Amino acid sequence: MSSTKLKHTFVLMVTLLFMMMLPSCNSDIFVEDFKSDVSQISMSGEGGTTTIRFRSDDWDKLDLSVQYDEHFDRIVTPLGGEPYAGYSLTGDGCISAFNDMTDILVTRRGSEVTVDVKYAIGSAKLLIWLTAANSVTHEIHSIDVNIDRVRGYEILDVKYVLDSWGGSMEFDSVELDNLSVTSSSSSKPVTWYPKLPGGGLISVYKMGTSSEEMPVLRSLCGENIPVPTKTYLNWGNWELRGDEAPITIDQSFVILKHYPAYPSPIDVKPGTRATLWAEMEKCTFDATLTVRNVFTGQVSDIWMVLSMYQPEKYVVTHDEI
Repeated sequence: MSSTKLKHTFVLMVTLLFMMMLPSCNSDIFVEDFKSDVSQISMSGEGGTTTIRFRSDDWDKLDLSVQYDEHFDRIVTPLGGEPYAGYSLTGDGCISAFNDMTDILVTRRGSEVTVDVKYAIGSAKLLIWLTAANSVTHEIHSIDVNIDRVRGYEILDVKYVLDSWGGSMEFDSVELDNLSVTSSSSSKPVTWYPKLPGGGLISVYKMGTSSEEMPVLRSLCGENIPVPTKTYLNWGNWELRGDEAPITIDQSFVILKHYPAYPSPIDVKPGTRATLWAEMEKCTFDATLTVRNVFTGQVSDIWMVLSMYQPEKYVVTHDEI
């Protein structure tokens, strides 16, 4: 065999041998396990911190995702590089996720990832996902991070503007705590002077708010705020008299009761029962709440609706016994 043919045969054999070795080398290089020591963690919404340890640093990409109903700004800062807006970190560095109610920092150094929660304000848990991935083998490992939110707003002021009054009534009438007098069939007519406790009117409150401000309102749910009421049976005499009602978001009613003295005595005829009722009328207020973030000191206004049903007039019924 000529030297030229020998040379060609040798090159072909070396090439075939190299191609056979490639899959083995590839798997040897990229199969190192980098699973984390946990798959789910829980954290405090105020100053919480935890470190997640992976079995190796044989991965290059870290993603941070937030539950679907939250809007977050995200800033990625590679170690030694310039910050930019994004979701993914390549190599070491950090990802900052924040909005008006939340401030979270995720930092990677080699095989360790540290999560720091400066604050997470709200009423329900905040869920974020961390995903570590090897961009060559496409192997991924995810960690669920559950953050217990905390209260973080204080109410500085509440202002009301009467938006509408009258119209549909929630109730046709409301019996005033069984305030009634019964006269015996043989007696003379009874003159009844209804003595009602307090110095105001029945007030039935219903809270609501605009959807874009619902996260803030959830964090304030249950907080008491002053509410307007009226002294007389006149829709124009609204005032703040020191009455308070808790903020709700489930459209439930909060009942506050204040009764004025009935304006005149009631004659209860023999053999009848007289009962005092209040006919209710709806009024709607636009409310502006001035609130302060206790972590940042930022002051802002949120808008909500206050619907109230209060007596338009009193009605006396007479039932035979």
